[in-house]
Amino acid sequence: MMLYVCEQGTMLRKSGQRIIAARDRKVLQDIPVERLDRVWLYGNVQLTSQAAALLMEVGVDVVFLSYRGKMRGHLRGMISKNIFLRLAQYKKWQNREFKRDFACSVVKRKLGNMRILLLRFQRNHPEVDFSETIDMLADKTYQLDKKEYTANQLMGVEGSCSRLYFQAFAKMLRQDLGFAGRNRRPPKDPVNALLSLLYTMLSSEIACVLEASSFDPYLGFYHGLRYGRVSLALDIVEEFRQPLVDNYIITLVNKRVFQEGDFYRLKDRGMYLNKESFKKFFEHYEKKMHHSKEENSVNWRNIIIKQVKQLEEHVMNDVP
Repeated sequence: MMLYVCEQGTMLRKSGQRIIAARDRKVLQDIPVERLDRVWLYGNVQLTSQAAALLMEVGVDVVFLSYRGKMRGHLRGMISKNIFLRLAQYKKWQNREFKRDFACSVVKRKLGNMRILLLRFQRNHPEVDFSETIDMLADKTYQLDKKEYTANQLMGVEGSCSRLYFQAFAKMLRQDLGFAGRNRRPPKDPVNALLSLLYTMLSSEIACVLEASSFDPYLGFYHGLRYGRVSLALDIVEEFRQPLVDNYIITLVNKRVFQEGDFYRLKDRGMYLNKESFKKFFEHYEKKMHHSKEENSVNWRNIIIKQVKQLEEHVMNDVP
């Protein structure tokens, strides 16, 4: 199970083989450590050294984030010992042809997922017409197969397609929450706040899986090097944006799971979930990622692990 702690002032401590979350001497959670897969700490949450040692000993990752959801770092025990994978990753990073082909594949998948999401929505809602954007995405994807692009050119293609895609995305929302396009740092409306939070959560999860598999999550093949940025995790996030994040945001907004009253605006004019809605968000996030009771539900965490394993096979053994 995943443990999310966002109650400010909470202390996590060890009691035998259990993790206790308490605030003002009141126990909020008492969980056997063997039940935990990962612990997420938001904002002003304390972790005793004894609890940290126990969690590292049994292999439970602890992820530290700001209260607004920005990843600060994570704590884990000894990293996976497959040094040969990291050496292969560094070698592939020096291969310009490999990086170009990898980046092109990432962008093609992302444009394809944009097109699929628009097609499916249009099929179920004949009152909207996305044909122009859908055709543009198909044409750009076709061009990627016919011409070699540099990394900067690929970024340009992705950026221009994303702008048009999010114009169509706004028309898929059946609740007016002020969404006029993608913005961040800070998000200026509730929809962008949800998008940013979900993207951050997903990036953090993927970074943990990569590091557990012996990858260097900071060395990406598409996203360039930047101090403190988990570029390889962002590479993998790209193909999950539409089927996992964007599609789910449409559902949450259109079913009014989150409404304007769930958010507040700070002095920096950024929009964020309030305290109670933050907890509600984690419940829905877990339902979407793993613990869904819906029939035929997709276990996205298993898919992420599978994708990382496929990347390992590709980097180590050139498996397509």
